[in-house]
Amino acid sequence: MAFLKSKTLFFTTSPRTPLKMIPEIQVLHDFFEGKEWNASTQAEFIKKLAEGDDFDGKGSDKDMAFSARDRINRAPKALGFVDLKPEIKPQSKPLRNDLTRRVFLH
Repeated sequence: MAFLKSKTLFFTTSPRTPLKMIPEIQVLHDFFEGKEWNASTQAEFIKKLAEGDDFDGKGSDKDMAFSARDRINRAPKALGFVDLKPEIKPQSKPLRNDLTRRVFLH
């Protein structure tokens, strides 16, 4: 889990719309929980994400793994929604729902 060590307010730029994190984390949870977060699973993740209706795009043609890291390693990880080491571990659904309500709906 990520920890914020200062009182500085920060903003993430990816995803640009924070509410997009919810379905993206769900894909991570449904298909990749327990797997190692490496270039292979990152590329698989972005392809799976592109199959759904919640993602506009297909990922980078040059580096699919980068597209996945851009989506998950920033806001979801920084806000504590996912833990990627030693393996992919999204936080429990009740915790995600509670955090979602607190962060995005108030």
